[in-house]
Amino acid sequence: MKKALIILAIILGVLLLFAGLILAYGTSYYEQTVKLQQATIKSWAQMDIQLKGRLDLLPDLIEVVKGYNKGENDVFDKLASMPAKFEKAEGVQEKISVVQEFEWALNQLLAAADKYPPLKADPAFVKLMEELTGAANRVAVEQMGYNHAVEEYNETIKVFPGRFIAVIFSFTPATYYYAKEAEKAARH
Repeated sequence: MKKALIILAIILGVLLLFAGLILAYGTSYYEQTVKLQQATIKSWAQMDIQLKGRLDLLPDLIEVVKGYNKGENDVFDKLASMPAKFEKAEGVQEKISVVQEFEWALNQLLAAADKYPPLKADPAFVKLMEELTGAANRVAVEQMGYNHAVEEYNETIKVFPGRFIAVIFSFTPATYYYAKEAEKAARH
């Protein structure tokens, strides 16, 4: 009888140790997933700042181009509405949709500007184009950081044991941001 109790105690001890190890590993994995999720949110916040900065250049650009080209009112109106539309957008996916529209409208405006050589020589236009290019470069840098954070987070919640943790704690995949795909989608 004593031998059976000792064996039972050993089995229970091993089971408790195993359960404790699983709990410790699960807790650690959960904490890592939360950190990666927060890194994704932080990276998007940086992207958001850069995208807003780019959109803030629009009023000046519109005014300069309007002085040379009065016939693009629909593009001017669309571009003029972008900063407010971006601010009202909720969530990454909606903001990406607004940026897609912005890229399409900006390309339309710049295509129209190509028809006016004096506009392309205007110092204000040249300065704004340099600022837009700089802003686009800053967005591209933040985009790489954001997509890297998304990749790490998404991989963590899609592999074992992250899949179980994701289901239990309602972690959902984050959305990647690809400018080229965004521009294509906006044109169609």
